Amino acid sequence: MNAARAAPAYSLWLMPQAADQDALQALVDELSAAFATPPFIPHMTVQGDLALRLKDACAVASTVAADLPAQAWPVQGIEASDAWFRAFYLAFAPRAVFDDALAVAARGTATRTGLSPFPHVSLAYGSLDAPRKDALRAAIASRIPATLTFDRLAVALSGSTVGVPSWRLLETFTLAL
Repeated sequence: MNAARAAPAYSLWLMPQAADQDALQALVDELSAAFATPPFIPHMTVQGDLALRLKDACAVASTVAADLPAQAWPVQGIEASDAWFRAFYLAFAPRAVFDDALAVAARGTATRTGLSPFPHVSLAYGSLDAPRKDALRAAIASRIPATLTFDRLAVALSGSTVGVPSWRLLETFTLAL
């Protein structure tokens, strides 16, 4: 039998510096149990669901990273929504530098599909009732860093056609100093 397979999908992710990454990963791992969903690598999506060849996704990432400075972002708080991929996340104020990264990515990929609607770092995916989300927010609030520093842009195997347990970093680009 010759079964058709979905093409890989790639994403461009801003990645927190190592210390922030470790702290966020511990929270994601803990919250994945509460949401009964797989853990994932914490990141800030620039653009996802890219149906490009890997070398083309890497070329776009290299271009975005070359003009994007490493930066510290104050965390505004923990937010929740009914959207599966934004069920529980860290919110950040809009920033021109993020909008610029979206614009460069969209030009490089020749599509606006998959651009992040706003800057955020998901802590959990899935569905959970509001009272339980409120209890989790209160339980972890003291463990949220006041500021996250993003110092890399990654090309990740991820997207709606790739199961969360299969997501992984493929290439990482250091942001401009």
